[in-house]
Amino acid sequence: MQKYLKFNTAAGVHNVPVGSGLFADKIAVDGVLELRLYNQNAFLYHYKIVSTQDNTATAVLLVNINTALERASATTWQNSEVEVQIPSGAEISSIALTVFP
Repeated sequence: MQKYLKFNTAAGVHNVPVGSGLFADKIAVDGVLELRLYNQNAFLYHYKIVSTQDNTATAVLLVNINTALERASATTWQNSEVEVQIPSGAEISSIALTVFP
């Protein structure tokens, strides 16, 4: 059964499919840290996480995403959603599926 990372955002709940694996990356774009989730089998697109937070909260969110991925791999098939804990003081505006880069 497919596993999903569940993000509570300002636009509602977004479920990102884990598939055969996700890679979470933190990059700087114009001096602002941005989080991206890449599917292991398809680097042609990524999930861009748009958030209102400082760089410290972005780093904490990256750790929380990786923790959720670990929990997803360890849960039974009946538990298809694993919630990502959003750091205190941070808010995710949206998650957008974006063509690479």
